[in-house]
Amino acid sequence: MKRRARPSSAPPLRAVALALACAVASTGGAAAQEALGSDQGGGQGSAGASSPAASDTGTRTDDTTGQRPADSTRDDAATTFEPFAPRDAADTLFGGSPVGRLGAGLPPGRAGLFSGSPAQPGGLGAPLGPPAGYGLPDGRAYTVRPSVVVQELWTDNLYQDPRNKRSDFITTITPNFYVAADTARLRGGLTYAPTYEYYANTPGQDRLDHRFVGDALATIVPESLFLALSGSGDTRTATGGYTPEGTTVVGRNNRVQTVNLSATPYYVHRFGGWATAIAGYSYSYGSTSGSDAFLPGSGQRYFTSQDYTSSQIFGVLRSGENLGRVALEGRISGTTFSGSGVLNGAHRDQASVQALYGITRNIAAFVEGGYEDQSYAGTPRVSIQGPIWSVGTRLRPNEYSVITARYGRRDGYNSASLEANVALGPRTQLLASYNDRLTTSTQRGTDLLSTGTLDESGYPGSLGNNFSPATDTGSFGSNPFLATQGGLLRVKRAALSISRSFTRDTVSLALFREEQTPIATTSETVAFSQRGTSGSISWAHELTPEMTAIGYFQYGTYTSPTFGSGNTATASASLVRRFTPRLSGNLLYAISRRDNGTDRFAGINQGTSIQNLVLVSLRQDF
Repeated sequence: MKRRARPSSAPPLRAVALALACAVASTGGAAAQEALGSDQGGGQGSAGASSPAASDTGTRTDDTTGQRPADSTRDDAATTFEPFAPRDAADTLFGGSPVGRLGAGLPPGRAGLFSGSPAQPGGLGAPLGPPAGYGLPDGRAYTVRPSVVVQELWTDNLYQDPRNKRSDFITTITPNFYVAADTARLRGGLTYAPTYEYYANTPGQDRLDHRFVGDALATIVPESLFLALSGSGDTRTATGGYTPEGTTVVGRNNRVQTVNLSATPYYVHRFGGWATAIAGYSYSYGSTSGSDAFLPGSGQRYFTSQDYTSSQIFGVLRSGENLGRVALEGRISGTTFSGSGVLNGAHRDQASVQALYGITRNIAAFVEGGYEDQSYAGTPRVSIQGPIWSVGTRLRPNEYSVITARYGRRDGYNSASLEANVALGPRTQLLASYNDRLTTSTQRGTDLLSTGTLDESGYPGSLGNNFSPATDTGSFGSNPFLATQGGLLRVKRAALSISRSFTRDTVSLALFREEQTPIATTSETVAFSQRGTSGSISWAHELTPEMTAIGYFQYGTYTSPTFGSGNTATASASLVRRFTPRLSGNLLYAISRRDNGTDRFAGINQGTSIQNLVLVSLRQDF
């Protein structure tokens, strides 16, 4: 099983889970086995044999392209087979879209965005500092990297209100704790960055947010028994209507704290070259907590705090390389939910069989059939029982690219999905995704686990032999574009990003589109349809080895009852400077404009709001 490392000259995108798809081996049999694995989950997974493991002492790259050689792989029971590879991001236990969260791409705030620059900007309210690299230094089994960020921000319109402007100074203190391990028994990493905000003129806004992302794999019995752990916590807005991944200040009552945790013990057994079986159990917890949110002018509540727990039992039986070009796989899972909202008493049971044929080394076709039984609480009560099926193909244009396209029926309706990670050269990367799925706002929080992506078997990041989980820069940020609401939703989401790195510059473009349609709601809340489209461009230029200038522009339109039909735009410019190897700073100016559209209840235009802000921050690493 071959994995691709991020080119050293291209931005390390933390949300590119599907870029970990396996390269097709030189033989037809390996092609079929690997294509089956990567096809499951829209490009994740592998089932074929891989080349001998490389050294565990550090990332080995090609001096010409900056990419990891094809033979830098790991071949053992933990990484060759996944606990339960999903059909796509809708069902994923450990993965996510390759393009990342809504509005992703490469805006300022993405840690490690500019690989040639010694200093990186942090998202608003998030840590800032130099890239500390991924994983552990060579020869180190454990590492602990504490740091602290102190930030002072001034804004002339705290609530981004079109009529009642309020200026304020906001002091933010963020201690950041990064720990990582890379041993024979434990591999993983955790970043925890609690953020305290003090408002000089509005004391009631003071708050403490918890941001963390982590994942780990523990080997209980070598080659047989494993325990995968993952978790994330972040904040998002309740109302939406703010720049995706931007620099807008959001009031305390408009923030929602998310927490998502998962533990998955699983057992792997290989029957020579004929088959591999895997069975396990996964326990998950998710919550969204914050102040209740109401539709303007109506008093109808659309968001209230919710939480859930889920228990899943799963099993997979996959054919081995002895079957040649043909690969077969059967899988079954049963999941029960408990908690609040539509997930209280819900269940999801699925069984399927998939067959794949490796047409050539770089082209594979597959077909899937099975049955599903799903049920959700709420009004109306949703019950889905019937066949599931899909047909699709997986293409491998080159050694560092993979495209998986699928059309089929699941969740009670027909839909298409696309996941693509294409290296257009050693310095240019294109990412694209489209999916259509049933989910809830609380479950969508689990997608944040993709910021500390686990591979198909629960390994963190593009682990293989060379550990690369979430970095200690602690880059966080949730999508604030659309409102957070309760109920069961059908979500259609498309995203596209392309980035190009030059000797001293990096230019990135990103586009996304999302539509949400309510399927069921609870007696506590109302549900509504909403949609949004956004595009952004960012440019970073390395002025000196110690200083980088960054420009960013975003424009988007949205339709949502919370703000009507409106648009947002944000422009920012920042200067990032490394003073010493352990001390860096950032100076940023940003201006955001929001057209709030027309109140659908009052029928009046809600006006246009403009927010200016100036930010100064320092990061000290220890």
